[in-house]
Order: sequence, then structure tokens, then C-alpha cells
Amino acid sequence: MRVQVSIVACFNCQHLLEQTLPILIGEVAAITLALEKITHACAKKIVLLSDYRTALLAIASERPSTNARILACRKSIPCKREILKVLVMQWIAAHCGIPGNEEADRLTRLGARQPQPLLPMTMDMAKEMARSAITERAEEKSRGECGGKNWAALLDPKRCLPLTLLRVVSMACFRLATGHDYLRHHLKRIVTESSDCVLCGVGEMTGDHIFACAAMADLITDRSYIGRAKLYWAVRNKMAEMPLLAY
Repeated sequence: MRVQVSIVACFNCQHLLEQTLPILIGEVAAITLALEKITHACAKKIVLLSDYRTALLAIASERPSTNARILACRKSIPCKREILKVLVMQWIAAHCGIPGNEEADRLTRLGARQPQPLLPMTMDMAKEMARSAITERAEEKSRGECGGKNWAALLDPKRCLPLTLLRVVSMACFRLATGHDYLRHHLKRIVTESSDCVLCGVGEMTGDHIFACAAMADLITDRSYIGRAKLYWAVRNKMAEMPLLAY
């Protein structure tokens, strides 16, 4: 008989560990707790289901680990396999209607609303708490300093540039988003006396203007990241071909 055991021992790290500990360690702790419940009286074929792939990879990996919970989980698996014919850990997709997984999520939410236990502070927990606090303060400071600046839009997750863009594309999009684009409106603050567009002669040469510039009409139809980058570099190349005094 094949028995599937969904780990319903509250995945959420708030139930098992300090609130700032990564979900990874909370998931590993839940898997370890599920392994502890396996006895001789259990079925001989056990499948542990988890929707957190990283935790399964951390347990199955042969790489050395300094985390006590991961090491404890790895150590308990051979012991359980001595009393079972089959012991498998399997990844499943989350939030897709699998009954055991949905029940685990329900218990997680329920456990998170209960009083949390005070557990001993480990070195890993202290490091993660310090790292989280430093990151949070740095982000808060950055948001304060960006107030009213052009690049404040990049703090919006919906407008943030994807990390998968090519460097030449991300550089162009970043320059256009921040206003540090080396177009005449920007260069006026440094070397030029005028911010007028040197390509069409109409309006200030800003990042927004090049998308309406008559001289670049053949390139302004594509507003994707790649299209915006092509337009920007085309404008910069035309500026580079002009005498220095022209721009």
C-alpha cells in the first residue's frame, strides 16, 4: 500500500522558528517532524510531499551544510529507510487543488495566528535576523533618498527592470528611467548651453522626447525593452556622429 503523507506540520517558519528565519529552514523542520512520526507501525511505503523545491534539494544534496536542521534531517532519513521499504520525498505544485497541500496551507495559516514558541537562538538564526534588518534599513533609506527623483519609479515592483535583460538593453532602459541618459536635457547640466533636440530641432531632448522625435519615426513603434534600447542607442549614435559643438 502506498501512503502519501502531506507535511501538515505547519510549514510556516513563524510556527517553528523565529519570524525572520527563512521559510527554507521552517520547511526542513516540518519534514524532519514528519520523519519523526514514522514508526514501525506505519505503512512500508511512505511518500513525503512538499511544495518547496529548495528544501527538498537542500536535504538531498551531498554538499556539506552548516545548518543544524538540514543535517538533522539528512541524518534521520537513513534511519527511517531501515524500517521502510520505500521512503520518497516528492515535490508537488502549490495552490493547484491538491487536498493534502491545501490542508497544509490551512494549518500553516492557523498556526501563524497562534502564540509563537520562544526557541533558543542559533548562529544561523542570528545571522539571518541581522541580514534581514540591515537589508530592510538599507531599502528604507534608499526609498527616502529617492523621494521626488526620476529613478524613484524603479522602486515600484511593477516598473522595475527585469533581471534577465541583456546588459546593453538594461543599461539603456535604466538611463531612460532615471534621466541620466546623456541626452541634451541631461548634458545641459554639464556641458551644453541648450537642451533642444539636435535631431529634429523641436522640443527639449529628453528620454520621453525621443519617442516622439520626427527624426526617429522609424524606430519609435516598438515600446518593448529591446525596442526602447534600440531607439536610445540609435539616438546616441547619431549624436556621436555630430560635431561636439552641435550637442
